Amino acid sequence: MRILQGIFGTIAVLSVIYSVIMVLYAGWGTSFLKFWLALALGSAVLALWFGHLYHHHQNIPKGIFVILITIVAIGILAFGGLEVLICRASVQKPENQPQVILVLGAQIRGTRITRSLKYRLNATVDYWNEIQAEQGTTGSTGASQSQPLIIVSGGQGPGEDVTEAKAMKEYLVSAGVPEKQILCENQSTNTVENFRFSKEIIQEQFAGEPSANVAIITNGFHLYRAMRIAKNQGLEAEGLGAKTDQILGLNYYVREAFAVAKDFAFGNITLY
Repeated sequence: MRILQGIFGTIAVLSVIYSVIMVLYAGWGTSFLKFWLALALGSAVLALWFGHLYHHHQNIPKGIFVILITIVAIGILAFGGLEVLICRASVQKPENQPQVILVLGAQIRGTRITRSLKYRLNATVDYWNEIQAEQGTTGSTGASQSQPLIIVSGGQGPGEDVTEAKAMKEYLVSAGVPEKQILCENQSTNTVENFRFSKEIIQEQFAGEPSANVAIITNGFHLYRAMRIAKNQGLEAEGLGAKTDQILGLNYYVREAFAVAKDFAFGNITLY
């Protein structure tokens, strides 16, 4: 009981510390903050309970103890397995030159690009410049290649003065990407809709062709789920993982495991 009290007490303290860090760094509106607060509270309650049992020389009935340990073990194994899949996917990079670069939107505040979205857009600019450099080298041998289209995908949600797609396009143009190469998908409100509506644009742009080579750009923590949703939507693509915020990274990777489980439960993805 003493060991369990120490484990849950430590979890409670660490959860509180991380919650404070997130609030100081990104504010009370930080996504998934409530999870860490709930984890801190729940762990504190369990620590106090195990402490009470220890000091009063009481034990949990063996059957209940076995059930609790089994549930915890299954949860840890499932969570760990999802995190392995998420982390492995986060370092992907396309092997084939794309005809379409699909950039997934993220929350903006008013018209201001947030950190996560900025990382996605910076990765897009870097990838675009890399493709241009490769085409320039290829061009010197007499071969010609067409420039890929960029689809920026994201509608307008609460607290957003414009669509995410519009803000993304303006950012890319200011970074030197030709405006004529950028198409906006501005209806989607979640990742599933990102692909559903973007696929319609791709089919319209490449009508009569068997398929288009697509590269999906999103933050590394989000890439596994994005790729699985894309496949479930009938869109074969490769992925490019953009940078993840170092301070909020733990929060994002933990949240993503729950998001993968939810999308699996709702039939939006298969795990393999």
